[in-house]
Amino acid sequence: YNALACLKRCKEKMSDFFQMMKWSCMSFVSKPFRPDGLFRVCWDASIILFIIYCLILIPFEISFLDGTSSSVNIIDYIIACCFLLDILITFNTGYYSKGALIENRKKIAKHYIKFWFWLDLIASFPYEIATSSVGSSVGTSLVKSVAIFKFLKIIRVIRVLKLNQFTHKLEEHFQFSNTVTGIISLIKLVFMILFIAHFLACVWHLIGLNSTSSDNWMRRIGIQDLPPDERYTASFYWAIFTMITVGYGDIVAVTRDERIFNVAAMFVGYAVFAYTMNQIGMIIMNIDGGWSQRK
Repeated sequence: YNALACLKRCKEKMSDFFQMMKWSCMSFVSKPFRPDGLFRVCWDASIILFIIYCLILIPFEISFLDGTSSSVNIIDYIIACCFLLDILITFNTGYYSKGALIENRKKIAKHYIKFWFWLDLIASFPYEIATSSVGSSVGTSLVKSVAIFKFLKIIRVIRVLKLNQFTHKLEEHFQFSNTVTGIISLIKLVFMILFIAHFLACVWHLIGLNSTSSDNWMRRIGIQDLPPDERYTASFYWAIFTMITVGYGDIVAVTRDERIFNVAAMFVGYAVFAYTMNQIGMIIMNIDGGWSQRK
């Protein structure tokens, strides 16, 4: 009898708890989130980490890995779900228009659908699920179809277009000083240069890997059978010295496709160099301006 009474009380307590959680959740979503609220800032910070992960791993996975491990697939599923959840959260997040906070859901939806919704939808499509379903339902005759789905994952990288928007919101929320903002801008600049070099390295390796010629840049230096980390180091080394226009000559373009991409990479390097010099000058001016105001 005592045991039954205890179970009954536990059941009532659990029922009260779930009822309280239900009302808490309802009150939590009854009003749109503030774009500068704590929840939205924390969520944006997590999305920034996911975007950085995608920027690094997806090009590397496409170029250097024949298959992905189960742990990487699980992370990809989680990120895809979070990106889809971010669309729903954005539909429930207000925005500022001419200094006024807009919290009307119809206006929020209309504002979001104008541009960012379509980019987020394309970048959030769960290509991993499509790849696994195709791979499990077809034989080896359609392996190329799975490879196409694998290449489609690169579309997720376009979320980098929102990275500056997210970081700008974080800077506004924490209201950093000019010095700290300048340091953050320098860190973002270094990250941009490293990502461009990383992306060029992955494409450069992919061109050599898929070359039908008996002689290409990978065979010329004898790394075609080395582990992925060795091949990535060589590719990243080529990307860095091509971007800074040093060109030691130990890794050279051999085939026509490699020469064409080499020329394109040098133009990218010139553009990155000019942009970097301009940004560093602006950052130094902002830092000096902050110190002058303090004096």
